Amino acid sequence: QGSRGMLFLHNQKCVHRDLAARNCLISSTGRIKIADFGLSKLIDEGENDGDGATAASSSNAQVPVRWMAPETLKKQPVYSVRSDVWAFGVMAYEIFNNGVKPWPDDPVKYVATQIRKGNMPKMPASTPPKVATLVASMWDVAAEKRPGMRMIGRELHNIIKEQTATLGPLKNDRLTINKIKGVVREAHFEFDDMSEFEESSGSSCSMDEPTPDNKIDRSADKKRTRGSKTARRASSQREKASTDK
Repeated sequence: QGSRGMLFLHNQKCVHRDLAARNCLISSTGRIKIADFGLSKLIDEGENDGDGATAASSSNAQVPVRWMAPETLKKQPVYSVRSDVWAFGVMAYEIFNNGVKPWPDDPVKYVATQIRKGNMPKMPASTPPKVATLVASMWDVAAEKRPGMRMIGRELHNIIKEQTATLGPLKNDRLTINKIKGVVREAHFEFDDMSEFEESSGSSCSMDEPTPDNKIDRSADKKRTRGSKTARRASSQREKASTDK
């Protein structure tokens, strides 16, 4: 549900910039809602590099260093949908670490240095191996190599589906979320709606998915564009020839 919410924001050209467990709300039906947009920023086509990235100064803001990506900890920080993906990985760490943030007792300067070097903490032992692998991909120092929220949502859906098929669905009285006063969640997981994560649903973020080699490849789009122009030109010539006859 968190990945659904973030995918929606990214499709609206919005970079959250402060994604963390503390900024996720739980509804009365047990659904996760992304909140706190105090640091969020809309990506303006006129000021970004075409990849959903925008440079922004954070000198006047109290920045959440432990959740920040390496590229946002530079003199001229660069925020993008990919820096949100990095923060999503940190949020996953919080969840499997019972709400404890990474480097809880270390000074901010030390934490920032570790992040810039890509020395992220090991995921807690309770983390399923496939989730740990997915989080590792979110913590790639090269922003362009991180998966998009659409891919993350699909992977999480498949992981939970496999686990449910093996262990069976949890009963409502075993759901930790139902221990919160006023919260009643009927099912621990819903398999039916995956529409947001399908390729055909589209995305307004050009960097939603990396290619198999983890790099963005726009050559296919260029080839399709050239092919389309060629087809239209040929069609126009046939119509003209038919008219002349």
